[in-house]
Amino acid sequence: MKLADFGLCKIVQQNQTINDLVGTQSYVAPEVLKEDEYNLKVDVWSLGVVFFILTTGSMPFKVDSRDDYWKAVNERLPISK
Repeated sequence: MKLADFGLCKIVQQNQTINDLVGTQSYVAPEVLKEDEYNLKVDVWSLGVVFFILTTGSMPFKVDSRDDYWKAVNERLPISK
């Protein structure tokens, strides 16, 4: 059983902010997709996705591309680019 995928990750220090587009598409936070500066707090979003999958047995957004994922997230959150 595979618990984590670190193939698309970046090591970030506690107080560091980055704006690189890294992460697995279905788990990345909106701030990452917007390519805004973000910090370690985006991992809370990813953890929420993991908990959603564990409790429901399905992905929160059923999409095929990064653009479709962004549209699905944007429809549910008051975040604008």
